[in-house]
Amino acid sequence: MFNGTAARDVKKAIDELKTLGAKNMILDLRDNPGGLLDAADFIASGFLPAGKTIVSIKDRDGAAETTFSDGYGFYEEGPLVVLVNGGSASASELLAAAIKENGRGKLVGTTTFGKGSVQRGFPLSNGGQLRLTVAKFYSPNGNVIHGKGVEPDIEVEITDPANFKPGEPEKDPQLKKALKILNGN
Repeated sequence: MFNGTAARDVKKAIDELKTLGAKNMILDLRDNPGGLLDAADFIASGFLPAGKTIVSIKDRDGAAETTFSDGYGFYEEGPLVVLVNGGSASASELLAAAIKENGRGKLVGTTTFGKGSVQRGFPLSNGGQLRLTVAKFYSPNGNVIHGKGVEPDIEVEITDPANFKPGEPEKDPQLKKALKILNGN
């Protein structure tokens, strides 16, 4: 989940992997429900060169705001595969779409959830909160994410959920495919 520490945690993990000699990267966004847009923007800026479009946000009146990569460069050049599934939602979908549509990496898995909306909370007098959708996200190429999701470059289903073990290539066909891609197969 993209919470307040996610951006720092991802950068730290990538820096540690590079120190250990990692040349390829698999970013697993499966079942990531999203979270803070700022965190997704920061992480995208670590993978994308400066000036590349990350996301456009359009409100119902058509007013648009586009976010561009700041080009932090903590993993801008090495081979990259992103794992996605129907549990990848919201900010994680934005990150996946930015990587895919900027040609930075390949997406492997299944179509993402399709939560491409911006919600704003309004406090209520009873201490509750009313959340309203105020805008929608669009991918760098202008594709609607809400209700459609982001399609992977290579679709790989989990055909045996009972034996699925994330992180174990022999029991995780999506990870197995990502490793094959990175190894040139």
